Amino acid sequence: MAYYAAHAEELRAKRRAKYAENIEASRAYNKALYDKNPERARANSRKYTAEHPDRQRKWTLDHPGFNTAMANRRRALRVGNGGSHTEQEWQEKLDLFAHCCAYCGESRPLTRDHKMPLSRGGTDDIMNIIPACRSCNSRKRTMTATEFIAARAA
Repeated sequence: MAYYAAHAEELRAKRRAKYAENIEASRAYNKALYDKNPERARANSRKYTAEHPDRQRKWTLDHPGFNTAMANRRRALRVGNGGSHTEQEWQEKLDLFAHCCAYCGESRPLTRDHKMPLSRGGTDDIMNIIPACRSCNSRKRTMTATEFIAARAA
């Protein structure tokens, strides 16, 4: 223990270098450890998060769309529709729509909207996603995009 304390930085650098040399093998090893005892792994994760709350918050702030994307993916899996999209695909979709709402055309903070709602059989694939401002997305509820546009016109 005293040796580790005296050489902590050096040992961490060696471990990082070994990981970088063979990332796939390291990931496979870590996955095998997790699969062997998932409860212990989750307990360790909870303990680390409790001991380092600032790291979790910093990561969340550095990756703003990640939690939303994961929530959508979980919902799609729960209802059995599947599909997924990456953050890069979402950014490309925003660029395609010039960072404006697909329904009202306003340039406001945008959310991911499912053209065919997950509750009605839509997927979380990027082809089913369009940018919408929060107010349009909330008013749309479980309508399809075409139903919502028709309702707005009426």
